[in-house]
Amino acid sequence: QQMVTQSNNNSWELFYTLLGRQNIEKYVHDLGSKDFKISDNTVKAGDMTNYLSKLYKNQLHSKETTDYLLSLMQKTNEETFIPKSVAGFTIYHKNGQLEEVVNEAVLAVGKDSTYAIAIYTDGKDKWEYEKRRVLFKDLITDILKN
Repeated sequence: QQMVTQSNNNSWELFYTLLGRQNIEKYVHDLGSKDFKISDNTVKAGDMTNYLSKLYKNQLHSKETTDYLLSLMQKTNEETFIPKSVAGFTIYHKNGQLEEVVNEAVLAVGKDSTYAIAIYTDGKDKWEYEKRRVLFKDLITDILKN
């Protein structure tokens, strides 16, 4: 729960220790990610949208586990980088922040369409979070309204 809702580093470390870093990397690479590296804490935006798409299609976990993960993605400790709502869409997301890096992965589920969106930014000297909040919200809203 804390891995998803808070990006809690201690929880991630316990997860890596329990399942093994090599096993996790192999699993993610088998999903199609070529660039995921636990040691560097890196995953590309395209890999994240691939994961979100597979998650939504129940291709990764049981329906029960998927539903639980999606419910957690609506109760994170950082809700300011996404729009509160966009007409016709239910928004699920995972925010990541580490020093000047701020990322947002969004699954927007609509009646007729579903979108997986990943926005990754790397600023200099904690590149103005407020500007990124506005940028992220505007981008996500514009994508979903068009």
